Amino acid sequence: MKEDLVAIAKWAHNEAIASQYDIDTNNMFLVGHSMGGQSVLNAAKELPFIKGVVAMAAYDIGAAFRYKMEKELFLMIETEGQCLKMTSASDVYENALFHQQELSVLNNYESLINKNVLLIEASFDTIAPPERMLMPLAKLLKEADGKIEYKKISSNHSFIGQRMKLANFVGDWIESIVEL
Repeated sequence: MKEDLVAIAKWAHNEAIASQYDIDTNNMFLVGHSMGGQSVLNAAKELPFIKGVVAMAAYDIGAAFRYKMEKELFLMIETEGQCLKMTSASDVYENALFHQQELSVLNNYESLINKNVLLIEASFDTIAPPERMLMPLAKLLKEADGKIEYKKISSNHSFIGQRMKLANFVGDWIESIVEL
């Protein structure tokens, strides 16, 4: 959840905590995959101290409703959501439906224009198709002269067989931005 990400980032950015755990508060990044990618993109708007944000095969709930992918979203919540603390898949789905505008990364793109953003698509992704979920955000950020880098990896949503390449993309990008 975005709220959890914001709370943890603020906790880690606190001077006492940062000192205790040797956290470099000038070089904090948010990284997320799938709905976690949506969450980090949305959380970044509330965290001015975040140095950058990485979204890998980000799932955009707003896009799911825009492109009439409701059935797929419900099935994903019902099957993959078993790891979540939820009363029912229907409740989670209804919450997503009610908050779709707020959750849509396109509606929050202005808050990302001045942030370092790395978007990584999985080219064969059928769960979060890049042309629906990631490319529209990349296009808006590029048109606004945002600090965006867009990478493609020939893999499915889970980046099977390409995780070392994925890790290298993320690590190299962070290294290029970090202030030492």
